[in-house]
Amino acid sequence: MVHVPSFLVGSTFAGAGFLVVHRDLSHRTRLTKRWIISEMVEAQYKEMKNSFGSKEALAGQMSPKVDTFSLTKSWNEGVSFVREKVQDTFFGKKKD
Repeated sequence: MVHVPSFLVGSTFAGAGFLVVHRDLSHRTRLTKRWIISEMVEAQYKEMKNSFGSKEALAGQMSPKVDTFSLTKSWNEGVSFVREKVQDTFFGKKKD
């Protein structure tokens, strides 16, 4: 037979503990509602924009000829970087 006072006290403490943990976990939010990846991309964009400096300096650095190999290589590196960041952010780091 169950000791009723012990059952009530135990149930009360277990329920209160569950509600405290549930409240803490369910009401957590990030400080911003923006996506993690969009924040990362925006930070990299600002960094890249600052590294170029003025428009005149940027115009002097760019050559009129287009090298498709380097464009393809840099595109593929960018896609690989984004894939790795998504993998790390949402699925944990890769274990090699």
